[in-house]
Amino acid sequence: MPTSEVRPQVDAALEKYPAIDRLFGPLIRLRCGAIDPRSFLLDQLLSSATNTLNLWEERSASFGDAVVDVDAAVQKIFVEGQGHARGDTPRQFDARLKDLFLEVSVVSELASRGVSSFTPLPPNKKKTYDFGCVVHGDAGRTYDACLEVKNLRSPLGITDAFVAARRTLAVSQPNMSRIDIVVTHHWDNTLSDDQTAAINSLVEGLSESDIPTQRRLQLEGVDQSTIDIKVTLKWGQGRVVQTRPIGGSYPTGPFIFEDRLFDKAISTIERAAQQLAQCPAGMRLLALNFDTPDTMLSSDLAIRLQKYVHERWADSLNLVLFLHYGFLEGSPTASGDHHV
Repeated sequence: MPTSEVRPQVDAALEKYPAIDRLFGPLIRLRCGAIDPRSFLLDQLLSSATNTLNLWEERSASFGDAVVDVDAAVQKIFVEGQGHARGDTPRQFDARLKDLFLEVSVVSELASRGVSSFTPLPPNKKKTYDFGCVVHGDAGRTYDACLEVKNLRSPLGITDAFVAARRTLAVSQPNMSRIDIVVTHHWDNTLSDDQTAAINSLVEGLSESDIPTQRRLQLEGVDQSTIDIKVTLKWGQGRVVQTRPIGGSYPTGPFIFEDRLFDKAISTIERAAQQLAQCPAGMRLLALNFDTPDTMLSSDLAIRLQKYVHERWADSLNLVLFLHYGFLEGSPTASGDHHV
């Protein structure tokens, strides 16, 4: 859709969501001029997806109330996102947009748990922490703190590979725009090149298949395991749909290899600790969000991470966990008299 048609619709949609408009409106309007302007938030605005937009509006409004200088916060969001809005592919821009929304969500959630006076640090070539803030103790004491926000994004897994392969095939086989691919599987971690090639090869042959039809694909997983995938084709709207049966003989999740996720989380925590080392305050908060494919995370993994941080940094680094942009657990401590 041309920019001249998109902008008026976006402007009209943003009028209904003033907090989203204040924080993200400049980026979305800039995105309208990109070669391929598609993005998650743009699609939500144009389709009036009220559930999602209401959540973004609520988080954006509480974020605006929690920060000391809203204009500075808006500028930070715009500066950190403008290059992505102009030139990124839809997938790349969505990833950056999710990172920015995570900062908004973390501030919103922590503000409801006794943290205040969030001061966004201006963007800097040398990466440092994201916000200064104040933690309020149970005894009425206050503590200056620094907050760094990190997002462990959902991996580009099996379903993503099917989406990309179907999109490529549809260029030469327009009939694929009328066929849905239903992918039934359980494990959806980052794919290897060999696994991606196997999916591409399967999808290339789908255009010659009768509709409806089913195929099976087995990928070699970690530790010589086998990932079994059922692929069903049916008439539809050119979508890739993922299903995961649970119960009975099926696994109940989380559908991730947690040792690999643990190693990735530790690497992220170590980088964040280096950034927080520049914090002049006594308390350092790290908010770590898990954007897992199945919106699940085991309590054992959370306990392992908290134990690692405590053994590595004692009380000098406080880990606050989030799952899909919502508060999960965490208890920053200083002098033992306050909790989040």
